[in-house]
Amino acid sequence: MKLRLERQEPLHVVADAGAKEVFRQFYNETIRLIQGPLAPVAGDLSRWRENACRVALGLHAAENPEGTILTAETAERAVRLTRWAGRSTLRLLASGLEEQAKARAEKLRGWLLRAGGNLTLGALHKKHSMEAGEAKSLTSTFPMMFTMDDHAAAKGGPRTKSIRLAT
Repeated sequence: MKLRLERQEPLHVVADAGAKEVFRQFYNETIRLIQGPLAPVAGDLSRWRENACRVALGLHAAENPEGTILTAETAERAVRLTRWAGRSTLRLLASGLEEQAKARAEKLRGWLLRAGGNLTLGALHKKHSMEAGEAKSLTSTFPMMFTMDDHAAAKGGPRTKSIRLAT
């Protein structure tokens, strides 16, 4: 604290190439989780990298108050701490997430029943604001309820993905 009060100008700290790569890999890890089973908490996961950067800066300031280069080693420790804290939080939320997934699956089931048992992912998003990632996650979580199809569009063009009730 004394150093901060005595400093006239802010200290500019820059991450070295190794630290940037650590943060990039951690970001990619969180994206894979968002696109998979943890889509319902995408907002929280999207902040994990930002949190890791903040933790890294705190570690750096505590260990090297005058240093201007944040190293890969410090970034790795920050990512480990952030991953631990995030996963601990997810464990606490697990039962609530499971209940939320069941409720969303029931909503999806109702929409599919009203639509004749099948909806494209585009129509699902347009009519019911359900993102493709969530639909895919529900399909993998509840394979006895839903299946995902990939087929050619009726009028040509790009292939279309749809979700349907499992038979």
